Amino acid sequence: MKKFRICKNKYNIYKIQAWSPPRTLLFGLLKIKGRWKDTCFNLQARSCVKFDTRKQAEDMMDQYIKIYHRSNNSWKCDM
Repeated sequence: MKKFRICKNKYNIYKIQAWSPPRTLLFGLLKIKGRWKDTCFNLQARSCVKFDTRKQAEDMMDQYIKIYHRSNNSWKCDM
């Protein structure tokens, strides 16, 4: 499944959304469904990053995917 997607509104403004996987809380008693969330990479920002062209959004999404793969890689040890 894709981790990021690009969305466009009727005014031709683009934004990037990230997939938030489903979670279980309280030992499996409470389940939260997975959903798409807007990418607000500056936590203090009131609005999310928006782009004027699809090319800008794709370039930024490529950077986010590289960062995601770098930070969430699985470590394998050969012994």
